[in-house]
Amino acid sequence: MIRTMMAGLTAAAALGTLGLSQTTSTRPVGGIDGVWIGSLETSADGSRYQYPVLFNLATTKNTGGGVALLPDEFAGNPEQLGFEGLRDVQLRGKRVTITVVRETERGLFHLSFKLRQKRGELRGKLATDDPTFKGGRVTLRPLDGDQPLQHLWTAPDRSSPLALLILGGKRPSGIGLLGGNFGVLRELVLVGNRVTGVFRGADDDINIDLTLNKKGLLAGSLPTSDERAVADVTLLPGNTNAPPRITRLGPAELKAGVFNEVAIRGRDLAPGFVFDTSRDDVSANAPAVDSTGRGAVSVFVNDDVPSGTPVDFDLLAADGSIDLGVARLITVGQAPVDYRTEIQPIFDTTCALSGCHVTPELGNPLYPDGKAAGDLILETSNSYPNLLNQAAAEAPSFQRVVPGDPELSYLIKKLRGDDDLVGNRMPAGGPPFLSEEVIAMFIRWVEEGAIR
Repeated sequence: MIRTMMAGLTAAAALGTLGLSQTTSTRPVGGIDGVWIGSLETSADGSRYQYPVLFNLATTKNTGGGVALLPDEFAGNPEQLGFEGLRDVQLRGKRVTITVVRETERGLFHLSFKLRQKRGELRGKLATDDPTFKGGRVTLRPLDGDQPLQHLWTAPDRSSPLALLILGGKRPSGIGLLGGNFGVLRELVLVGNRVTGVFRGADDDINIDLTLNKKGLLAGSLPTSDERAVADVTLLPGNTNAPPRITRLGPAELKAGVFNEVAIRGRDLAPGFVFDTSRDDVSANAPAVDSTGRGAVSVFVNDDVPSGTPVDFDLLAADGSIDLGVARLITVGQAPVDYRTEIQPIFDTTCALSGCHVTPELGNPLYPDGKAAGDLILETSNSYPNLLNQAAAEAPSFQRVVPGDPELSYLIKKLRGDDDLVGNRMPAGGPPFLSEEVIAMFIRWVEEGAIR
């Protein structure tokens, strides 16, 4: 995720210099302190774009600091939203100027939000020296936890990777989290207790159609735009009375290339908070809460993240408050794929079954020629020698597994369903077939030398 430094100070440090906590109250009290949500409209290349934004402000007298949740692009479809520290907040009567210095691959650019407080809202313009867009207009409202849909909604367990923050108002917009990636809720419509829209993230578009039921839960199904089924989901509203306090995340090491189950220890834990990470290649799913003091979060680290890379975790609470730097974990390199504990169990549950890749039983009509399917036995005692450098029975020009070369390994072709295979894709009976993550594990095992 994007993390902008403020002239050598993080947002947390800036708030510290004001004698304030990293988190502020949900509602602005006696000024602009607190959480503001709303929309930013920009123009670029003759097109107009609208994005959800969130500001968490803390001030003393005429100056202040804070944190913003902003999209990574202002001239198109953003892939992610990230926390950015505010370099400066200046107050002049009803006028507020908020400055953000954004660090991008193209260099440093200034964002200057010039706002005026009127009728309980902050309205104004965004000026910038970023040449990719022409500034924009901003409308912000205080987050109201008493409104039924203005919450951070999350699944009560690990059943769904979706977290949903509804930003209501005359032109509703929202922020979502799917599989660790912040995204924008487009075409959001609030009619009565029903919410519809499209979640646009880095990987997929998800159609949102949820209804607030009598139990106070958001319930519905989430089909994807490419018609791959996603399970029904039930979301709980977050606890806006007491933001969670994280005391520990562990273990301290995150393995690359896999999902890491990270334990959460803290106080006032309740469904309705999410973590943002300091890196785009490390993502956290919506946390699962077991009690007020214990929970867990699934964290995925891309396989190309170098060992020893620090990853900072920031927390977005259900009331919109932000707590920076609640934990720092360190990545470690990928452990080699273990054939006995990772590869063989896949064979045991999907391949080494009666009528397929097991030792034929004499006289069994499932084996009319007295041979296992493809003349390949994948039972524990025989699987490895039957794979390594052995010609495929149905395609003798290929070897089943060529250590170090998955593209020449017929096993990989059968699992992927490549065009040049003979017969059907495996496992038999699919779809569904093995997931992309499992196939990637087989490929990595071959690349690592197909070690037993």
